[in-house]
Amino acid sequence: MKFQGKNFFLEYAEHSEEWTKATLTREEFEDFREKEEKLKKVTAENRDKDLEITRLENIINKIKMEVETFKNEQTLLKSELEKKISLLENQNKILTSQNENLLRINRERSNAERKLYPKKLHNGYIVLHQESYNKIFSFKIKGDMRGTFKNYSYNLLLYKYRLETPYLCNIELDSVKKLIIQDLKKYYHLEYLQELPRRPGFFEQINFEKFLLNLKISTSDRFYLVEFSSNIILYFNF
Repeated sequence: MKFQGKNFFLEYAEHSEEWTKATLTREEFEDFREKEEKLKKVTAENRDKDLEITRLENIINKIKMEVETFKNEQTLLKSELEKKISLLENQNKILTSQNENLLRINRERSNAERKLYPKKLHNGYIVLHQESYNKIFSFKIKGDMRGTFKNYSYNLLLYKYRLETPYLCNIELDSVKKLIIQDLKKYYHLEYLQELPRRPGFFEQINFEKFLLNLKISTSDRFYLVEFSSNIILYFNF
């Protein structure tokens, strides 16, 4: 670099095929240097951006790999879970079948012991008592926004039954209750209700349904006994 008055020489590579020298004014040189600095800055910024892009691409690729790994693990877990569910379902079917066989054998033995024939077809329930009675159900429902109530009263004809079940008293009560409810639904098509709904629409349609009400279970010397009411007459095997 050589100064000569207000001018100076800017030298380049001696062996380059490009031009090697230029004579610039100081203003031109300052402008050139400013542009050169900007170019260096832009080049550095671009390099930093490239590095940042590469870093972000690596992060994205890592996330994609982790997501793919997670999906594969989920697929594997789902497959294992489905296998376990299938296994449990098969085991449950086997246990259900075994339980049904045990209940059938228990019922047949109970029928034979009480001389109920045909022992394989009789449902095992013996009627000890039955009667009809009337029961009045009264309730009130809130009316309009002024806080008034409307009274309802329904006089129902119900039938009360007391039966001896085919289940021995050495079976747990909770299990027996479920079995009895299932039997009464299976053999007599009764739907169990713990209590009657307090709404007019129910009582207006009650004659079109068959309900099992007021269920009570007790024990005797050998077999469980069941008492209940219904809104229909039931016909039993004797």
